[in-house]
Amino acid sequence: FINLAQAISRLRRQLDGKQYVEDYVHSLTHELKTPITSVHAAAELLQEDLPAEQRQQFINNIQNANQRMSRLVERMLELAKLEGLPPLQTSIKFDLTKCIRQLLEERRALILARKISINDPGHEKLIARGDPLLIQQAIANLLDNALHYGPAGGEVQIRYTVSDQVCSVEVLNKDQKLDPLVIKRAFERFFSMPAKQQKSKSTGLGLSFVREIMKLHRGSAALSNTPEGVLAKISWRV
Repeated sequence: FINLAQAISRLRRQLDGKQYVEDYVHSLTHELKTPITSVHAAAELLQEDLPAEQRQQFINNIQNANQRMSRLVERMLELAKLEGLPPLQTSIKFDLTKCIRQLLEERRALILARKISINDPGHEKLIARGDPLLIQQAIANLLDNALHYGPAGGEVQIRYTVSDQVCSVEVLNKDQKLDPLVIKRAFERFFSMPAKQQKSKSTGLGLSFVREIMKLHRGSAALSNTPEGVLAKISWRV
């Protein structure tokens, strides 16, 4: 639990003096209840005389719960760093096509394993402006949601444009639909749907992170049902 304690300490320092610290603490406390309960129950059972196989199972439960708590705190730390910052004053030119191709290459194994059809973004350079690391993280979140929450054997399309004033990236889960309640709450902190192929629940902070990145870029993030399918879109000024 050393890593978790260090992460919480960093989060406390990051939030120090911010008006919404109470909201953060309340949200984090709520989300930590389940893994803490899991750790407590497993620890109590480990005090009993158990077969080696069961003992290892409960040890694994504790480790998984600890990892989830650490991920929650680290993700909130990332979010806290972004919230309240003024819009970017300077931006860097970067190749948006290269950025997207890199993300797809990193996820090639998952794409193949889930037999997902995904369009090739091509090789033409499209030069965007912004913070390339943050923009790539935002696109990565949209892509990961599409790959993890869409059905195996589905189709994902990535479309992007760059103009003199605005850049946009769209990730479409073709022929899929989401419940209107999910659409409405998608950008709330900690709201998430279980992905069947994931071993553990997501932090539910991914889209909140995307939204804050777009705010820094004087842009927007949206999720909607369209005739084509579920569309996640980000756009920002250049």
